[in-house]
Amino acid sequence: MVIGCNSGGVRDPEKVFLSEMVNLGKGFLDVFVSFGDMITRTLGIKAETKKSEIGGYFSKIAETMKEVREKLGKILEKNGKYEKVKGKVEEFIGEIGKIEEGAKSVATGAIGDVEIGNAVKNEDAVSGKSRKC
Repeated sequence: MVIGCNSGGVRDPEKVFLSEMVNLGKGFLDVFVSFGDMITRTLGIKAETKKSEIGGYFSKIAETMKEVREKLGKILEKNGKYEKVKGKVEEFIGEIGKIEEGAKSVATGAIGDVEIGNAVKNEDAVSGKSRKC
């Protein structure tokens, strides 16, 4: 019978740490792939796009930001013991929450069947006097 190093069931802390970091990286990759997909869908805006469609785009952005926030929260639940990573991810989750709320706000204001490229001077789609939302 041959017994090698570390064959007694002792886990190497360095390998455990590296394995956890790889899993954390995979989780972030999943989140950012879905974020990238959302950006790609949003860039389909053209002059013929109706305001209501823009509202739909921003609703999708808000939904995606919510999903990203939830996925990051789950990653933190599993890997929250690394304080520096946890702090930065929590900060990022806060920023994503702001994007989500902003997208919801824009979506509620983008209504109607008017094409965004069919703007008339000093009306909705053209820079005029600044307005507060």
